[in-house]
Amino acid sequence: MKDSSLSRRSFIMGGSLLGLGAAAGLAGCATPKKDDDQPTASAEEPDAGAGTGGRGVVEADSTQAGYADDVTVSLTVDTDTGAVTDVSVEGPMETPNKGGRAIRVMQQAILDAQSVDVDCVAGATITASAVLSAAKEAYGKAMIGEGLRQRKMKPGTYTASAKSGFWRIIDLPVTVTVNENAILDIKTPEDRFEHGETEVVMQSVIDRFFPRVIANQSINVDTVSGATQSCLGVRNAMRKALEQAFEAAGEPACAEAKFEEPVDLKVEAGQVEEIEADVLVVGLGNGGVFAMRSALEEFQNRTAGSLGNLAKIVGIDRAGRIGGKSSMTHESFMVNPTRYAEVFNGGTPYADTEDVLAAYMDYCTQDDKMVGKAECIESYIRNSGDTVDWLFSHGWHYGTTPATKEKAPYGAPNSCNFNNLNSSRLDPGTYEDRRKMVVGWLESMVNEVVSQGGRVLLETEGYEIMTEGGAVTGVKARNLVTGKEYVIHAKSVIMNTGGFSHNYEMMNELLDEQWRGFYKCIGFSQDTGAMIQAARNVGANLFNAGMPIAMHFGTDHWLEMFDDFKPLEKLQYRTGRYNVQTMNNIPMGVAGDATCIAVGGKTSKRFMDEKNHTNFAAGTQDEPFTHYKGGAVYYMIASKDVLDVIKNEGFNTTSFDGYNSQGTIVKETPIPALYEALDQAIVEEMAFKADTIADLAKQCGLDEKVLVETVDSYNAMCDAGEDTEFGKAPEFLKKLVTGPFYAIKIHQATFGTIGALEVDKDWTVIDTNGDQIRGLYAIGLDSMGVIHCPNRTYNGFGGTAQGWLHTGGRMAGKNAVAYVDETYGLSFAPYKLGDVEDGF
Repeated sequence: MKDSSLSRRSFIMGGSLLGLGAAAGLAGCATPKKDDDQPTASAEEPDAGAGTGGRGVVEADSTQAGYADDVTVSLTVDTDTGAVTDVSVEGPMETPNKGGRAIRVMQQAILDAQSVDVDCVAGATITASAVLSAAKEAYGKAMIGEGLRQRKMKPGTYTASAKSGFWRIIDLPVTVTVNENAILDIKTPEDRFEHGETEVVMQSVIDRFFPRVIANQSINVDTVSGATQSCLGVRNAMRKALEQAFEAAGEPACAEAKFEEPVDLKVEAGQVEEIEADVLVVGLGNGGVFAMRSALEEFQNRTAGSLGNLAKIVGIDRAGRIGGKSSMTHESFMVNPTRYAEVFNGGTPYADTEDVLAAYMDYCTQDDKMVGKAECIESYIRNSGDTVDWLFSHGWHYGTTPATKEKAPYGAPNSCNFNNLNSSRLDPGTYEDRRKMVVGWLESMVNEVVSQGGRVLLETEGYEIMTEGGAVTGVKARNLVTGKEYVIHAKSVIMNTGGFSHNYEMMNELLDEQWRGFYKCIGFSQDTGAMIQAARNVGANLFNAGMPIAMHFGTDHWLEMFDDFKPLEKLQYRTGRYNVQTMNNIPMGVAGDATCIAVGGKTSKRFMDEKNHTNFAAGTQDEPFTHYKGGAVYYMIASKDVLDVIKNEGFNTTSFDGYNSQGTIVKETPIPALYEALDQAIVEEMAFKADTIADLAKQCGLDEKVLVETVDSYNAMCDAGEDTEFGKAPEFLKKLVTGPFYAIKIHQATFGTIGALEVDKDWTVIDTNGDQIRGLYAIGLDSMGVIHCPNRTYNGFGGTAQGWLHTGGRMAGKNAVAYVDETYGLSFAPYKLGDVEDGF
């Protein structure tokens, strides 16, 4: 790889510093014929020695960064015809079930097509993008060779589109402006309905990824942490636009490889900056931001009247934006805000606090034993209402309170779920509207802290906690892009890193045996567990870490065989766009159909009423999302009898999981493509098919005897008209008799782990001896196990993840400043007039 420590700023209006590189979404490299209508570059023609092809059979390779490690693609290319005659792809460290499958499928696709112009494999975006990037660079090396750098574009503006982001429904258009040698500008539409991206995520791409591309004149620069899929989608669209620019100049499309050179941005690796802080917040989701703002307020209260009272408060986050996954979510469980009730409820309490507290204690009691931590539950419940009032006083708005409705969206009649701003189910607007408003308020809070002496470092991950004599002394952190190291000497540290659901090794170490396995991840992948492990390394105790995680369910990936997104009239509250119908949802439709049966991946037995696959809890003691009982992977079994009904009559008994479906399929709509879609799902290793239940069990890796007995028992209950195991309503009891039989492989899709570190009522972390680690606090999913029952998944109150996070953020910020003041005395950040940082 070329040394990227050289300056890359000399490209404007002159020669580019580019070499070869990486890609995804590829085009061929036949030299186009020029005709009278085709524009040509105004620059001089390339040297004769830099022509395309005509060099016989050439071997070339490229190595690109994959998901876990490097991916290397080696090509043999007949440059006279442009055909790829052999290909080898190696990525031994990629995850076997996802990245490994992408490598196998894409290697075969390139070989079959004799071209690098192949589609990216769904479900393993990072690995697939690395394979295509390496293939593009290798192909460019083979076809053009040393003349690649001299290739010119026709100056102008070019637009192309590609699938991007989480939903992958509406393609993202990207417009690139170029001169002969360089990328000058990159733009995307501002109108939400012209693209499918989550707007606040896309903004971090605009703010961070676009400048990196332009500064380094390579589309293969580091993606923005927390916006990886969006960056990869932008990269694919930019690639297509650049191909247009070269073709407009009479050059081959594969000259676009000029902008594919991988750039290592770790230009500050080895540099160390030491920072002093009274309070360090690690993780700037909602709770982390609230912790910073609360700490500032407590600091100002304790230093009122002092000169130069700027606070030494530092916040870091491994993502390229603030807000985290929590800024994407909605209701928070909070009890009786006094001021808020005065303004919006005539002073009448929303619930009886003592009743709520008793119900919560009862939820966390099993066999007369408290399995949560009573002191933490009480601290949360009693401080939550004041947290609503505190946020309200700082301009935070809430939507309609479910307690004012006849029935709350979550079943607890005496609960208080306060919607963060508007909620599509109770107020006008969609979650996409709310996300922009939430992030706007969070940014205003952070700006207040920064303006009063604070500091924010993004794309920076904490990885080591420093302690001395049982007290925290700071954190070591690293910028994920530049490689710069930070030693942050902090008198208190507040952890808000979201748990460890994106650390598969830690999941399989800490979760109880029945919950271990490979989980699909919803949303961002920032919850790496690095700080959880750092806390364990200094003696922190775990609490309920082995319990089930908070989850939805989905297939490994979506089909992308149908380009049939049909807009419907109603806005979809999660995407903020009009809902769509697409037959790509067929596997998920079968999986969510109540007439199928669900069997656990480890037990081969039925484990739930399939009609309640996606239901929220009906009451505080009920369980939501009972599919969690199937373990990390389970299977939905259907027979030809059941599927023929769906094909002819539609998904009339299906509930689609909103986070794992691309829209919906309208009920009473015949599905003529049903078996075609299921056959493709089998090809993509999302489903299995067999003539007998025993053979189906073999393919799925299930216990043959147990599965056969399970189906036989279920069929007998269908004959009797009563589900004596799980109480499924008789109208959904359909026998599985006629083959072929199908199994849809379902992954639990995690929002995050629940149990992790033990804390006390003040959110202080407790060590394995039962003592406080003084000055170390943990909020949100870094400690939520203390208010949960370990034998169940997310509780029936609903909104407790946000409630615990918000309340913990306010209280930990306040408690941290009090601890520092009483232990060390507060210190002041110096004024630096005229030396104002850029903020975050």
